[in-house]
Amino acid sequence: MERTSRHAQRARSLVAALGVAVAAAGCSSGSAGPAWTAITDRSAFAAGTVHDVTSNGTGFVAVGSVIADGAPKGAIWTSPDGGSWMAQAVDAPNETFLHVGHVGTALVAISSQCAGGGECVGSSFWSSPDGTTWTEQGDYQDMSYLVALANGPFGVAVVGADWSTGYPQNPADVAAYVSADGTTWTRSPNGAGMTAATMGAVATGGPGLVALGNTGPNLTAWSSPDGRTWTTATSSSGLGSGEVRQMVQFGTRLIAVGRDGQDAVAWVSSDGTTWTRSASGASPLQASVMEGVASTASMLVAVGQDHAAGVGAIWTSTDGATWTKAGSLPGGSVDLGTVALSGTTLVAFGRAGDGSVVILRAETHA
Repeated sequence: MERTSRHAQRARSLVAALGVAVAAAGCSSGSAGPAWTAITDRSAFAAGTVHDVTSNGTGFVAVGSVIADGAPKGAIWTSPDGGSWMAQAVDAPNETFLHVGHVGTALVAISSQCAGGGECVGSSFWSSPDGTTWTEQGDYQDMSYLVALANGPFGVAVVGADWSTGYPQNPADVAAYVSADGTTWTRSPNGAGMTAATMGAVATGGPGLVALGNTGPNLTAWSSPDGRTWTTATSSSGLGSGEVRQMVQFGTRLIAVGRDGQDAVAWVSSDGTTWTRSASGASPLQASVMEGVASTASMLVAVGQDHAAGVGAIWTSTDGATWTKAGSLPGGSVDLGTVALSGTTLVAFGRAGDGSVVILRAETHA
């Protein structure tokens, strides 16, 4: 997975920091969670990069890009079980798909246009009834860079940054869009606390939705009943500084993961307003970053990178506050960027040292 694959050189990091943009083997991790197996048949991902993966109800949909004739081309893959994968036909030249999620029983994806040097800018909306047939929807948002999405009874919301303020001379503003069906999209008005700020993660919770992002170096929380009107939390104590990469709902709580300085950090909240950070300097989180997180009925699984060892890392937790890191993982990953659950199957994607895609699969009955 090339470095621009970390969501176009870590899109969430870009938003938070206001930047520009294998042999199969089981690995028992004991108390650190399920046993992971590396998928050796990765032929569908030749010259490919995977940015995100989600469940489609009966299997998985992964999105990213491939290099075709020296240029990036948006790519989408599907799998019934996380083990066997098939590339789907999609017409997205000079683009890369960064995110994929749901709206009702259908799917939505966000893509970005990529220049020859690998820099990706702007956002486009795509929709699919089943993950195999995709249609681009609406106008290309050339000054918005969207980095996270969440679905709910209202439809689907996506959030990120708006660069039309004259960035980098001026700070970017929040960019938030909402759609009832994944085909027609509306820009949400920026209320108080949404200028000179960016949203980097969003999840169902609180009054409907909760988003986390940055106002300068400090983290900020917002909430919305429907993705259309956003309110800055009057008290977002416990957030501190850092970069949030992803957030999920886990039972009655919200769990966000990311980094602060050199260490991975997780944040926990029961209401989206008051937050508790993982212990500063906790050994399993040192010299690391958590890039993605998924939840089962009783367990959280986060993926990322152990910078000290230069390898991909997987953590598990039963509460979002205390994390256990898995031991040696199969597949030769140097980082892991995204993880999803479908049924009882977990799938994580990363990259090997040579840039090729790494796929890890595990079964959990939690």
